[in-house]
Amino acid sequence: MAAFTSKATGNWTSAGQTTWNEVGVPGAGDTASIGTGHAITLDQTSPESVTCTSITIAGTGTLVIPAATTFTINANITSNGTADTGAIIVGTGQGLIVNGQITQSGNGGRCIVPSGNGNVTISNVGGTAVECASGNYLSGGIVGNSSGTVSVTGDVLNATTGNGVNVGGNGNVTINGSVSNSGTGYAVRIYQANLTVNGNVFASNGWGIHGPESGYTITINGNMSSSGLGVGVYVNIGTVSWTGARTLASGTSCYIQIQTGTLALATASAALVLNNYGNFVINKTGAGTITKTAAGGTASVINNTVNATAAILGDGVVSIITGPVVPAANKVKLGEAQFGYAASLLTPDYYPPNLDADPGVEDDGAVLTTAHYGEANAIVGTASGGTAGAPVFGGHIVRRV
Repeated sequence: MAAFTSKATGNWTSAGQTTWNEVGVPGAGDTASIGTGHAITLDQTSPESVTCTSITIAGTGTLVIPAATTFTINANITSNGTADTGAIIVGTGQGLIVNGQITQSGNGGRCIVPSGNGNVTISNVGGTAVECASGNYLSGGIVGNSSGTVSVTGDVLNATTGNGVNVGGNGNVTINGSVSNSGTGYAVRIYQANLTVNGNVFASNGWGIHGPESGYTITINGNMSSSGLGVGVYVNIGTVSWTGARTLASGTSCYIQIQTGTLALATASAALVLNNYGNFVINKTGAGTITKTAAGGTASVINNTVNATAAILGDGVVSIITGPVVPAANKVKLGEAQFGYAASLLTPDYYPPNLDADPGVEDDGAVLTTAHYGEANAIVGTASGGTAGAPVFGGHIVRRV
């Protein structure tokens, strides 16, 4: 194995130590490092491909794809670059196929930049395909605007304030793998483009998926979960579709935020059936909409254990949330209807006689200082599990215990 390091701008195939420090050309088992300011043209033909163990691109160094060429790189690629113009630009009439992992590790740098109608395919089956490991908000594994296609087979990770994948330009993006964000940025951010994710989405910080713009759709064919300050998906002003049989595991959470777009839990062909063992929340903070019923059925969120909780905030009474023990409507007062158990306010009052402020009258102003377990439901103040941590006034949040 040889370690090739660029000496100057030149062609990949220049074997006489004009481009590389070593005699020959990087090949299988070798590593290639491209120095800052060096532009190395991928001039290999018949076929248009190169194979080596790894390629590392520093500073403002670049790999250049010839015009009207689809080039294949069989190697892991790491960009330590700092230029937001990109370490590899895939422009109009060009294509790039990478069989390996791409990683961005430099502040402000972008490993691959699709533009025009350029097409990008990254494949690392069973492993990480795209990662933004370090960098700032400008950084990313794949960042650009292309009307072509971006196809990723493998997982997408972001651990920075930047982006794993950030694409616009009227194109189509497909990710056949999981999406995970642990940084304060975005694992996947979509603007004027359509996205299909055939895998799970997770965020422990920042956003798992953010977007799209009006007129574009994100389709998620997998489970979603989040923890800490993470948002599984943020629905911007376009449409996010999440349907099919899904599971939220015990001890996990899923937080979805909607601004002015549409969260489609039911479409013409399918509806969400979420088996919930954890903590599920949809928070509609803007004028967006939630589609619960369509030709494909009615969405349902099924709380499968007494510890499972579900809430859809800002959307009124939520009849799609069910569970093994659901209080009757005349036993529950919801106020904001956060947990969706009751279709209307209680009439008459529902407090046990020993706690009733005025029997026979709905107790909007009553004070409850003790948990209420009637009909296997609880009135919960600042504490959970049916034990009020402080007096509860007026409209109450309800959960099963």
